[in-house]
Amino acid sequence: MSARTYRERALQLKPLIEGYLTHHKVLGRSPATIHWHRETLNDFLAFLNAEGIPERADAVDLNVGSAYVLTLQERKQKPGVFDQERAQRPLSVETIRNRVRSLRAFFHWLEEEEVLPKHPLQRLKPPKSLDRIIERLTEEEIRLLFAALDTKVWWGVRDQAILAMLLETGMRAGELVGLQHEDVRLADGFCKVLGKGNKERLLGLTPFVVRCLQRYEIYRPESTHPTYFLSDRGRPLSVNSLQWMMRRLGEKSGVTRLHPHLCRHTYALNFLVAGGGELYLQRILGHSSLKMTQHYASLANVHVVERQQQFSPLSAMGVSVRGHRGGPAAHPRKPRPGGAPATV
Repeated sequence: MSARTYRERALQLKPLIEGYLTHHKVLGRSPATIHWHRETLNDFLAFLNAEGIPERADAVDLNVGSAYVLTLQERKQKPGVFDQERAQRPLSVETIRNRVRSLRAFFHWLEEEEVLPKHPLQRLKPPKSLDRIIERLTEEEIRLLFAALDTKVWWGVRDQAILAMLLETGMRAGELVGLQHEDVRLADGFCKVLGKGNKERLLGLTPFVVRCLQRYEIYRPESTHPTYFLSDRGRPLSVNSLQWMMRRLGEKSGVTRLHPHLCRHTYALNFLVAGGGELYLQRILGHSSLKMTQHYASLANVHVVERQQQFSPLSAMGVSVRGHRGGPAAHPRKPRPGGAPATV
């Protein structure tokens, strides 16, 4: 084999991607993280193939990267199992930003491994993130959700425990379904979750959550699975099963926007409004940086608006709105002599 042929094979993206994923496995990255990188990089390979670009590391430059981002911006979402209307919507900005981050990380690794002399996508910029105010569940919506639960059947008791856990701990959907029996310590009032980056943390359980979990353990079907929460069929609960459960509960209660992460947003807001500090919230939510937690602080804006609407200084003083008795005055009164304002 000539040196040129060897070099060409060494630059083939498919084996390089497998090497990159193996690198992540050695570092102990979670299966979800590895799957995310694999999905993004395979999608990028499909793009190169569709555009007639060689699947070689040295064939990628800033122009190729930018063209891939444009393709993502024009693409529609895949229809979800429980949301067929997704196929009508474009990919979200955050999805595209995540794809760009994954792609840049891969080529940064190629530079570190000296496969490439220079990072070709160093200057590839993701689309600007939209600064949206994240919503939360209102108190009335939470009451409706708990009222809609059928606790006469075991899976209704399970749903009650799950809803309480999500709203009282702020844990992620993947963390909840990953709970094992040994992780839940009701007598001690805490549970242990495995978060992103395979990082463990402890979360306190309020008396309300403990009572819900105690009731669930009484009615939980016997199973050899160590997984704490079981599906309707008695198997380990998956994220998809949890999403279906939340969708079913949302439709029954009328709170159709319910999803697991909305419970996390709700917990974050309630924690901040109650006076909890951002550093504590960072630890509870399992964020690697305070910057991520500060994003949740924007949730408080919603609460500020609600409190502002509830508090009216003029209403408290008894000031009334006055005007023409037969309806709105056709013309405002002219100022009185001397500059004194007319009565409203």
